[in-house]
Amino acid sequence: MDRVLIVTPGYLPRLGGMERQVALLAGEFRRRGLAVTVLTEQTYPDLPPREELDGVDVVRLRTRGRRGPLTFALVGLQMAAYLVRHRRTFRYAVIRTLTFPALVTGLLKALRLIRYRTLVTAETGGEADDVIALRGYRAWKAFRWLISHHDRLNSICDANYEHYLELGFDSSKLTRIPNGVDMSPFASSRYPEQIKRFAFLGRIERDKGMWELLEAFKGLPDCTLLIAGSGAEEEALKAAAGDGVRFLGQIPYEELGDFFDQVDCLVLPSYSEGMPMAVLEAVAHKRAIVATDVGDLRRLFGDSIFICEPRDAADLRRAMTGALDGLERVRYEDIAPELSIERVAGEMAEMLEPPGWKRLWRHSYRLGFRWLLRPRPKGRRVALQRLLVPMDPWRYYELGRVAERHFDGACLDVSSPKLLMSLLQREGRGDWTGIDLFAQEVESWRALDPSLRLEVKDATRLDYPDESFDNVTCISVIEHVPGDGDAAAMAEMWRVLKPGGTLHLTTNVDREARDVFLDKGIYGEASDASGFFERRYSPETLDERLLQLPWEVRTREYARQKDEGIEERFYARVPWSYLYGALLRFRCPRNFEVGPAFQDRGAVYLELRRPR
Repeated sequence: MDRVLIVTPGYLPRLGGMERQVALLAGEFRRRGLAVTVLTEQTYPDLPPREELDGVDVVRLRTRGRRGPLTFALVGLQMAAYLVRHRRTFRYAVIRTLTFPALVTGLLKALRLIRYRTLVTAETGGEADDVIALRGYRAWKAFRWLISHHDRLNSICDANYEHYLELGFDSSKLTRIPNGVDMSPFASSRYPEQIKRFAFLGRIERDKGMWELLEAFKGLPDCTLLIAGSGAEEEALKAAAGDGVRFLGQIPYEELGDFFDQVDCLVLPSYSEGMPMAVLEAVAHKRAIVATDVGDLRRLFGDSIFICEPRDAADLRRAMTGALDGLERVRYEDIAPELSIERVAGEMAEMLEPPGWKRLWRHSYRLGFRWLLRPRPKGRRVALQRLLVPMDPWRYYELGRVAERHFDGACLDVSSPKLLMSLLQREGRGDWTGIDLFAQEVESWRALDPSLRLEVKDATRLDYPDESFDNVTCISVIEHVPGDGDAAAMAEMWRVLKPGGTLHLTTNVDREARDVFLDKGIYGEASDASGFFERRYSPETLDERLLQLPWEVRTREYARQKDEGIEERFYARVPWSYLYGALLRFRCPRNFEVGPAFQDRGAVYLELRRPR
């Protein structure tokens, strides 16, 4: 049985958002048939150094009550010794927080003392999250170098993602996977018919907006405020609280269902958050939510929750009053599946699988050899190409990048190289339909991979119903659509995407826009009669032609080749270069420089979401 490692500063029985998230993640990994080890600190002296909790192997490192250089040295040496000693034990690791554990594991990866893949995730959000906090250290550039050795750097909110880019981290390593909770109560829960009981759940601290909450609650008619949790401001709040306010103390995780049965509306008045667990639990139990404009709450929930400004008691009162009369807005059916721990754990597991280009390279050989064992009249050319040149030089970036994204539900591929959808279909990542103008290409791939659902269609005139697909891919295609066809194709992909659905698109980009024509068509019957070959976009025309509709740009990543000679020599020597096509894997994956800003001629990857 494969074993997964989770490294975290704290774990059960300590109760907190991060600890609950780790426990849920560990439980979901176990349900997926993986053994789980949690490596953490001995936060209470009476806890054993090692025990099994709910089937999870919990290893606790000795620590000291007072944080300081000696404590970090003690914990760091123990952690490094454990990780090196068990370097062949784990399939991959999840590091919760960008603090000390991420630095220790990053150093071991830099020294190649551990080889398994690792994902490190931010834990806090806002302007002072744990990503941007790195810059507060004198040695922050060294810390960035260490953390950069992790395979994936995860954001739980948009602020994390922007701060990674601001600090110069490799954008191709960035992922956006939120926190998640057990969504099983959602099906049996009911939305409140009226609001009589407001509640707060979390640490009772000043930066949680507790004093603003007390002020906003005063005078709300016939309402009760329940405050669950503990913290430094608890006694002072109790002394200041008026009628209708009750303090419940800490709520164990297993009693959260009973807690939400007593509650109509959760209030989160925090000054700063990433992806607050209390809000996710409220969604799972279909409670109304009043929250400050923190993290990604506005983007995720829109008008389904009641949003106010942080540190503003009057605006908080306005939002709470609005909730009393606006319960018809409270609906979470569309967003709840994205916030389930099943989806979160699944996305993390996908991100920690071998790189996309490597999986595509292997799958190319799998298809080629399978055709050789059972040859068919059609598909010979494509099958031989799968064996001789698994991927062209640029495909290592374009296809590999998209293969590392999350896919599920109904998916449409618009004329991309078919190797991508063939791999994703085989891995069970989405139910795929593919289209192409080139009938011969469709027939060849049907022979090579009979499991594919392929149709001959025009991307500018799709006949699928509106809002049919959860995901669309369009890789290295849009630049070959002549005239205003690129804008028309973008409009069609928008039309068939469901609200909240995602388009993954790559195309070329250059300093100046221009069209390229050839004397002959190279795409057979799908070629334009005028000899149009491709459009070269500039960063400006990219927006003008492709982003006319109100897409939400989740990722914009530019890539250029470090050594353009690799591609030039390969195509100049065709067909003889086919003899070493398989060896491109040793140069091409590392031949790309990627980042959020345009530098020079190359490609751009856009992850575009249709707003809900």
